[in-house]
Amino acid sequence: MASVVVREYSPTSAEDAKKMEQLEKDCSNKSVVFQVHKVYQNGFHFKAQQFEGFHILYAEDTQTGQACGSVSTGMKTVKLDGKLTKVAYLFDVRVRKLNRRQGIAEKLSKAAEELCLKDGAVFMYLTVNGDNKIAYRLYEKTGFINASNREIVCSLLTTRVPLPLPLSSARVEKVSHDEAAHFVKQMYADLDMAPPDVHTFLKHPRNIGTYVCRDKDSAAGISLWHAQPLFDFDFHRVVIPAHWVTHSLLRVIGWGMLGMFLAFWLHCMHTSMSTGPMWQAVLALCVSVVGGYYIRRALRFVWRLSSAYANRKLIVRQFAPFFSGSNGLALLEQVLAHTRNVCKAEGYLMVFFNLSPADPLYPVCNGDKRFRTIQMIKSLREDVTAVPFKSGSFFDPRDIA
Repeated sequence: MASVVVREYSPTSAEDAKKMEQLEKDCSNKSVVFQVHKVYQNGFHFKAQQFEGFHILYAEDTQTGQACGSVSTGMKTVKLDGKLTKVAYLFDVRVRKLNRRQGIAEKLSKAAEELCLKDGAVFMYLTVNGDNKIAYRLYEKTGFINASNREIVCSLLTTRVPLPLPLSSARVEKVSHDEAAHFVKQMYADLDMAPPDVHTFLKHPRNIGTYVCRDKDSAAGISLWHAQPLFDFDFHRVVIPAHWVTHSLLRVIGWGMLGMFLAFWLHCMHTSMSTGPMWQAVLALCVSVVGGYYIRRALRFVWRLSSAYANRKLIVRQFAPFFSGSNGLALLEQVLAHTRNVCKAEGYLMVFFNLSPADPLYPVCNGDKRFRTIQMIKSLREDVTAVPFKSGSFFDPRDIA
């Protein structure tokens, strides 16, 4: 068991940056055919500095001097139970594989709690994957309780989303920050985790804008958040060294092999139709059509993925949905479809939407994939008790950016 000491990461320290970079490599995905790790071009603290304040701690092995674990916290002021409350968001908990099950994560979390309490935080909360029962039990042992069950709805923007039938003269339009803040305040004024100043929050550089659809006494809308990756991926091995893929000679060879495959396929089809029985020719034709369809979809996805990654437009997060009136949900369905088409036209690859299954908006929020997540909360003061969030609580898109 390694002897460790907890230290605070300094954004200006080159030594700390090297330790955190090595820790990221040690915690990265490694296999025979696939090896990749994150590279933080703007500093390891780039995500944390989006908040009002932050702390990044790492556990240093006293024998080797290497970082064997780290944890980050972001401070912010939100509404909880109708009161402005300072909370800390716990994220990016990682421990090197060789040092797991040694209490390092608990030690880092405890140190982070003490620092956040000194800074005035009343509660600490986090998000854990719904399938990660080990992590859930670990946080439960340290005093966290279930605050909200949520789902991340993911939609791939490979094809255009069909728009629902419009309601009379209803149309979707992008509105100003002032008008957007008015709608969001009406929806989230009394809900947990909402920012105290919605107008300032919606002016964040990553907020793309708010889209609204109105019809008589009904209205609905949603805001879009540009979830530009805060890191790059360094691919060391994906069957072949990844940097080979960018070489022009390899691209020429790849296109040549594809051409040879198509020529061989056409030759086989011609031979089958001219010499073989009819059923064999029909079977070959059916297999070719179906196979060609799925190959086309795969190639389209790879093309959009490479284009989106090159343009830093991988993900858009839909957040702060609102609706009112008798036709509010129907209008929201139109807004969701319209904004996804807008994101596709802008070159984005995926749209994420985080909400609670108990939310009245849940039935109209469709997607290609759903991931279950759990928000957990813990009180940092003995005189205050943590309670679950109210249904329909505000979700901060910075929490998973």
